[in-house]
Amino acid sequence: MTKYYVLLLFAFLACNSQAQPVGIFELGTGTQGKEWLRYEAGGALGYNFLNNALCVFGGLKVQKFPVIPPHKIRGREDDYIGQTTDLWNFPVFTGLRYSLNIFETEKGSGRYIGFFPECRLYFSPLLPRKIIYVENNFPEPDQTVTLKGEKMSQWACGLAGGIFFGNLNRAYFALKFETSTIDMFESVRSFDYKNDVFNSQKRQYIISLSLNGII
Repeated sequence: MTKYYVLLLFAFLACNSQAQPVGIFELGTGTQGKEWLRYEAGGALGYNFLNNALCVFGGLKVQKFPVIPPHKIRGREDDYIGQTTDLWNFPVFTGLRYSLNIFETEKGSGRYIGFFPECRLYFSPLLPRKIIYVENNFPEPDQTVTLKGEKMSQWACGLAGGIFFGNLNRAYFALKFETSTIDMFESVRSFDYKNDVFNSQKRQYIISLSLNGII
């Protein structure tokens, strides 16, 4: 029954006469274990409430993780045709953010520097599960190897906080640090991959910059 109460809450908020539609675009980078994600980017749509302090939103983001460091591929792209050089993840998410104005940068401007906490719920419909690479068997010919893991989806949650600059009634920039339980290597971690980069760490740490604006 809990999910129905949540749906009713969202329906009530969406019908609130003071609700304002908002758009969010974010770009970030970070780590999972000892390895760096190449980048992540995302977009979301939602509504602002409580004088635009509370934002309820949902969206999609994409994460790119380099299995082979980009500097090793540069200038040798033909050598890696057909191989897995990157893993991709496409989690959808919903979340809440509450923004608190701390001080106005210029009296009467309406632009503030403030702080916000944020929480998110993620769902990855299909995690990366296949690696294709060339194995050097000198003096025998090289061999193309394909490793496949279990097909699986994943639920995860994230907690974040950060600072913002701008006008909550118009648009603002936000710098955010987030930790989440997204584990994009869950299906491939057990592979016998000689250049293994799939650390046992099952948590991501992301820093991102976002633009948030009233639509």
